[in-house]
Amino acid sequence: MSIVQHSAIMMSRRSTGTYIAIFASAYLSLFLGALIAEQLGVSLSLLGKVLFAVPLALYVSVALLVPADDGRDFFAAGRRVSPYYSGLALAMATLGGTGVVCITGALFHIGIDALELPIGYVTGLVFVGVLLFPFLRKCGAYTVPSFLGLRLDSRIVRMVAALVMIVPTVLLLAAEVRVGAFIAAWLTGQSEALMVGVVAVVATVTVVFGGMRALTWTSTTQAIAALLAMVVPATIVSLLISNLPFPQMMHGNLLRAFSRSELAQAFPPVRAGFLTFQMPGAGLEAFTGPYLQSFGHVGGLSLPFAILIIATGIAGLPAVLNRAGTSPSVYAARTTMSWAVLNAAFMLLTLASVAGFMRGYIVEQIVDAPGDRLPLWFQTLQQLGFASVGKTRAAIALAGIQIKRDVAFVALPMAAGLPMPLIALAAAGALAAALAGASAQITALAGMLSEDLLHGGRREAPEERAQLWTARIAVGIAGGVAMVGALMVRDPLAVALIALALSASTIFPVLVLSILWRKVSRLGAVAGMLTGGGVTLGLMFVAATGLAGSAPLMAAALGGPANLLVMVLLSQAAPLTSRRSLEVVNDLRVPGGEAIYDREVRLLRRKRATSPL
Repeated sequence: MSIVQHSAIMMSRRSTGTYIAIFASAYLSLFLGALIAEQLGVSLSLLGKVLFAVPLALYVSVALLVPADDGRDFFAAGRRVSPYYSGLALAMATLGGTGVVCITGALFHIGIDALELPIGYVTGLVFVGVLLFPFLRKCGAYTVPSFLGLRLDSRIVRMVAALVMIVPTVLLLAAEVRVGAFIAAWLTGQSEALMVGVVAVVATVTVVFGGMRALTWTSTTQAIAALLAMVVPATIVSLLISNLPFPQMMHGNLLRAFSRSELAQAFPPVRAGFLTFQMPGAGLEAFTGPYLQSFGHVGGLSLPFAILIIATGIAGLPAVLNRAGTSPSVYAARTTMSWAVLNAAFMLLTLASVAGFMRGYIVEQIVDAPGDRLPLWFQTLQQLGFASVGKTRAAIALAGIQIKRDVAFVALPMAAGLPMPLIALAAAGALAAALAGASAQITALAGMLSEDLLHGGRREAPEERAQLWTARIAVGIAGGVAMVGALMVRDPLAVALIALALSASTIFPVLVLSILWRKVSRLGAVAGMLTGGGVTLGLMFVAATGLAGSAPLMAAALGGPANLLVMVLLSQAAPLTSRRSLEVVNDLRVPGGEAIYDREVRLLRRKRATSPL
């Protein structure tokens, strides 16, 4: 990197930090003002609607201020995003609302049996940073299918890869919009179906004009909102419980304290089968065992398989991998992933604290309490249909409590007795996380629709103006898909796990092998992706019909190896590696220099400009 480029990046980083500080100050001022307004007697319903609408207006305003003027801006944010902000946005978009809300709820319900979810997420980002991100940045392709098409010198591989990757992208998009709609409906009191449309429209508008550039800015601001929602309530609760403002370190003491009370509940002994993988559903769920009981919902063999499948599924997601192109250099791409892993680990550790604190409040305030003398916050959850203890006046047992998985994150400040604006702060942060995840999936889906399916069959790169407008039309189509798909989703966590299983069994093996092994052939890559996807979908269907007891996620434990085996065998039997493909492989291993895709496009456009009519 030249001295001029380095100076430009440093200046951009300082200006970005200033803008982010301004946003954070405005965001905090909004909720501090709401605290004052609450004391002055302003209606809580009105405050809820204001605290829902104003952050959305801020996100849209940020997006509209950074439109993309060319293809590189739209698809790669001009290749000038500083590593820290790119890593923060990547961590938030990867976790999304599904991670913030559903992982917290899973930890709250089944305790350490759900630890494979956060471990898998962080491990997946490590896989991306070590195995994929630097090479994708050197390639510089705007989409993952474009990378595979360039690497294997095949338009067919590119289009097949796009078709395969669209499926998990659509599933994750629908899950994110559904989570966002659930939180928005709770915050405003409106119907969830209406909020599906609102969330989908906002997520679409934030990226339709600026693409990856707007996504980077809005995801960073949404990450700030989500971090505040995680840290502020958890820190206040930590102070209330331990007098120390370190929830990530202090919730362990609380776990030891209430685990003794849980052991006295005399739960029936439960031992999961080796391939059992059972996460709590989206409806009212009862507690079935102590928080610290292991292997009650996840079998001993399912645990390592689940971590590996989730990790490789995360590592194969286009919404994650596309951000490699936004880094100024290969070195910056590596630094970006370091920040992404650090931010994701901090977020997930904080979410584990939130789950532990919430479980503690349930044990301390609800268990053994008379059924007609429940705390006001729990009665509120009952009135909303989010919790139930049945019609009883006797002392309540932990096994008799039913509570929705997805309310745990927002319910913590309620259980702690915090003011309504701080409860709304948690809800607004969860909504921000869902919008970050949905916008990232919309951008990835639009890129594959326009770049790979529409323009992927052409030998020459499209004109920049046409490229930009087709991408924006594709963003609108992706937003419509998000709206329709979200209305069909019942359990966002289950849908997200299915998407990760498909990603792990179809995309990840092809990506890794195409980087590490020179002999991967076009036929092997196509057959491998189709075989992995076919085996995984077939096993999911068998599991859904009840013919097998394993969860859909476990289908990738056979689909991924089948993909790898077919790809290796066919590549060995019919090696059709072109000279151009080998040159790309050699160039990928050189960290410096111009991105391969940029060079290819520049040469093609120069040739087209100088060729006679």
